[in-house]
Amino acid sequence: MTVRVLIVDDNLLSCTRLLGQAQAAGWQARAVGPGAEALAHARQQRPDAIVVNLAAASADPVLFIRALRAEPDLAPVPVLGFCGHRETRRREGAVAAGCNRVVANSAVASDLRAQVERLISGASPVGHGV
Repeated sequence: MTVRVLIVDDNLLSCTRLLGQAQAAGWQARAVGPGAEALAHARQQRPDAIVVNLAAASADPVLFIRALRAEPDLAPVPVLGFCGHRETRRREGAVAAGCNRVVANSAVASDLRAQVERLISGASPVGHGV
């Protein structure tokens, strides 16, 4: 089974790194900016997991997560958010919006595969991660 991952990020360097990790894992991956574009791609792609940069500057990622959770077909899709380890407000906002797991930037940068596999397998409780 091929894992489909949607990466929601407006940082080109971050997107490039995450896409490289996803492709190395053998996944189908697509990177899009946050906002309406991300929601449209989620509807079209029906990903197995969504990875969201909670520090995106071009649109509010929490609004994207809320919109995702409001759609019955997309609400069950697990969401992995990432941000700086000291960004408590972003973490709390994402969890309140329905993000399944929030981890530090370093956890995603160093091992996206393990983070997503843990998320998909259900081993990740809702809330804060590593």
